Amino acid sequence: MRERVAEVLLNRQYLINELKSVPCVEQVFDSETNYIIARITASSAVFKSLWDQGIILRDQNKQPTLSGCLRISIGTREECQRAIDALRQQPGLQATESK
Repeated sequence: MRERVAEVLLNRQYLINELKSVPCVEQVFDSETNYIIARITASSAVFKSLWDQGIILRDQNKQPTLSGCLRISIGTREECQRAIDALRQQPGLQATESK
């Protein structure tokens, strides 16, 4: 159990750091959970593209303050890298720090 928690903590920080350099990621919110929330350019199209590639994420557009956001679960390092690689293929803007 402790090993899994340690892995999630490391992978969460890795994912946050990497997402900040992905062009379609506008904002990455701070997280203390087993997922992160990021504001994504053209989030609905990006959601469909990643979902079609078998990447598990949740569209947060129906949440009042999370329009344009996707929730990305923290998985293994390989799963995180797969999500990052798929997001890098999407057009968009540059990330900003969370507010």
